[in-house]
Amino acid sequence: MPRFRTPFPPKSHGTNWEAYFQCESILSKPKPDDGRVYCDAVFDDWLCWDYTPAGTTAYGRCPHKFMPGFNIDAYAEKQCMEDGQWFRNIKNITWTNYMPCSTHQGFVKEAVEE
Repeated sequence: MPRFRTPFPPKSHGTNWEAYFQCESILSKPKPDDGRVYCDAVFDDWLCWDYTPAGTTAYGRCPHKFMPGFNIDAYAEKQCMEDGQWFRNIKNITWTNYMPCSTHQGFVKEAVEE
């Protein structure tokens, strides 16, 4: 069963299935066992995020093919907190920052606040 985490309602923005199928190998591998704390690997409906060390930020190339208007040269950000949990927005939903991706900041801001 995939681990979906997204700030965007799937019904209104859809799932990037191409990215999901590429993500299956990451989602199925075990968490690193090196004594460090990690955030879990997740797919947020748009991008795949590998296990990430606590206290760091992961970056993923914006899904420009999937979302028209996204900047091909920009990166989305996902923050792994010190406790090994992904950052949650004010609605307590695990959140990925796609705002750097869009040239239409109003669209992304609106989608994030839904």
